[in-house]
Amino acid sequence: MVVQETPPFSVHLLGPCEVRIEGVPLPRLRSRKVLWLLALLALRQGRAAERSWLVATLWPESLETQAMYNLRQALTDLRRALGAQSERLQSPNRHTLRLDLSNADVDLFAFDSLVKNGEISALERAVGLYKGPLLDGCTEEWVFPERAFREQAYLNALERLAEQALTAGEAAKAILSLRRLLTVNPLEERAHRLLMQALAASGDQVGLIQAYREIRLTLRSELQADLAPETTALYHQLRRKAQKTSPGMVLPRSPARRPAPRLFHPLTEMVGRDEQISAIAERLRRRRLVTLTGPGGIGKTRLAIAVAEELTDEYPDGVWLVRLDSLSEPKLTARTIATALGLRDEPGRAVETTLTDYLQDRSALLVLDNCEHLLTAAAANAEELLHRCGGLRILATSREALHVAGEQVWPVPPLSFPVPGRLPNDEKGALEILWEFDSMRLFAERLRDQQP
Repeated sequence: MVVQETPPFSVHLLGPCEVRIEGVPLPRLRSRKVLWLLALLALRQGRAAERSWLVATLWPESLETQAMYNLRQALTDLRRALGAQSERLQSPNRHTLRLDLSNADVDLFAFDSLVKNGEISALERAVGLYKGPLLDGCTEEWVFPERAFREQAYLNALERLAEQALTAGEAAKAILSLRRLLTVNPLEERAHRLLMQALAASGDQVGLIQAYREIRLTLRSELQADLAPETTALYHQLRRKAQKTSPGMVLPRSPARRPAPRLFHPLTEMVGRDEQISAIAERLRRRRLVTLTGPGGIGKTRLAIAVAEELTDEYPDGVWLVRLDSLSEPKLTARTIATALGLRDEPGRAVETTLTDYLQDRSALLVLDNCEHLLTAAAANAEELLHRCGGLRILATSREALHVAGEQVWPVPPLSFPVPGRLPNDEKGALEILWEFDSMRLFAERLRDQQP
């Protein structure tokens, strides 16, 4: 067993700045500027720096005399903190300063060297050294160019590693590298294409759909831009190929042609919303995806069920309620939909393929309830089913829109309520008017349930 010796002096610049002397963290400094002075000298990699340049960089808004005084104070504080390693802080002449880094462990130097080497093993080690942006937490202007340079080197290394892993048939390894890359730069479309390839190679069709949807929505929201044609073409190519090979569920052997509606039947009567039920039903006849939005408790689920009951006769092949409120794992969304439809889980087919095959020739309505905590997965599954199943309609409920092409968003308003200042002064007249408001009738109905 080889025991590694603790370096006498170590400086970690990738991520939060950390300095250790014989393995012990540097004592608390009087100000962050002292630490940035040490970091700035370290970035010089042993070369001398002009004092005038240092003060102009660290205290750009101070007068020169004040800045020089600040530098002297910072040097005193830094020498005291360095203790036995204080001789590393050198002054080759009265105008310059230098940090001696011989026999020191500096993660940035190792990172730069490994990236320059370019071998796969070297890049893996470089990625392992990258604990975050250079001098994370530092907001000094001088750090940004240095930080951007190392961040780009890190991203390039991750992309190289992902490409090599894909070529070697190591999809999981490629996915890991690409996820790390996209955490730093979610707008890198080429990385998203590589991720889609890796997800398809691993057999993760839901992940493939989600990856495609995420980059499309991100580009639209952040840059108001559309996907490159090659990204869309690659997605459809991978989907076609994946549907032929992925395992999962199969259809029931003898599905009923006219199943009874599978809806949740509330135990209390619905109050009001009659006009909205009719209007939403009419909208659903003209649009294939309608999403009822609004805050929790406003009545989206009750309204969706009422609309589905209104339309039952118009969908001879089935009306189903898919409750997603208890689902915590996004990748199980498609399986939850399949289970609600009564499809059996058997090896040999993908759940997405099963759903498509079952619904593609049917006139059916799905009610996807409580999508907000699974927004990306619910939207991806809804979009895929609507694309492939021409007779399908989807009525969704969510606290926010699914952002699927062709979606009709229907904000659910609160029940009508009275304005106290506009009620008659006499009790009888006020009660007559109050009874006209849906919110007051709902309150009275629920109160009657508790106190008959």
